[in-house]
Amino acid sequence: MKSRRSFLASGAVGAIAATAGCLDFILGDDLSFSASAASVSDSALSESGYDKRRTQKKTFEKTFEVGGESRSVSVTNVYAEYDRTIDLSFLGGSQRAATFTAATTPKAKVLGQTFNPIKDMSPAEIVRRAQGRYQGLSNLQTSGEHTVTILGKDATVTRFTGEAELSGSGQTVDIELQVSEAVSSGDDFLLAVSGYPQRLADEERQHYVTLAGGVQHDG
Repeated sequence: MKSRRSFLASGAVGAIAATAGCLDFILGDDLSFSASAASVSDSALSESGYDKRRTQKKTFEKTFEVGGESRSVSVTNVYAEYDRTIDLSFLGGSQRAATFTAATTPKAKVLGQTFNPIKDMSPAEIVRRAQGRYQGLSNLQTSGEHTVTILGKDATVTRFTGEAELSGSGQTVDIELQVSEAVSSGDDFLLAVSGYPQRLADEERQHYVTLAGGVQHDG
């Protein structure tokens, strides 16, 4: 019987993608910004063996005191999540052990200026912040980088190794993460993030290239 317990690398991926949600500015009236969803092409999914898990939105809100009055900023990110079920007999069965997320976050333009901090953050900085928020991920270290094509643009992708827990089991697994730099797309920025057990690295690195190259976005 196959187990559908979620490999917690997917939670790490979500934490990394969510890093783009905090804005420390306020101008004028209350402000609200929302990203448009990205997706991965059917051909890229077929080639890599991944399936769509879900698309979800997450809204970050912050209230400021300006001149004795409260002002608020609302930012909505969108996460298109995909995964692949893999037979991991050493962990007791099949798991959703390989995950890929195409995350979009709005540029948050005010008076022609972009305020979303993700545009100036390296993958290492993104991961450092995510690790501070996500307890299931530990001992991350940079292990290399390469360039992929995302939305027709060259993007630097950084690889990280570390440890993640397996949901519901208490077991810890050595994992590898791949995190792209933020890619500009219309009114949004996009991140391509993946996570999987290190023993699958050779295969999943190629899958990442395929999935990242298949990302679509009309932002």
